[in-house]
Amino acid sequence: MKVILDISIHVKGKGVHTTLRKEHETELYPPSLEIEIEDSAWTEPKTPSSITCKFDHKYYYLAFPKVEFGTKKDCEDEVKMYKLQGWKDLATP
Repeated sequence: MKVILDISIHVKGKGVHTTLRKEHETELYPPSLEIEIEDSAWTEPKTPSSITCKFDHKYYYLAFPKVEFGTKKDCEDEVKMYKLQGWKDLATP
């Protein structure tokens, strides 16, 4: 089963800077919204804001609450850190 993680990076008051994605192939599956996910990009586990299961396509989609920063530069620095941890920027092919 594929598990897809998405998180949006925002510039405060200006909207979405980008969305980042990380995918895992696993036999484990998230049982509920109460689950906490650990990732090397985070200092603490995060709880998804929603979980969507698509059995016919064999994946779970987990969306996490947006992360806001005061400046575009701060967003860019955060995106670089996520990329170093294996996340992909959906705005960049």
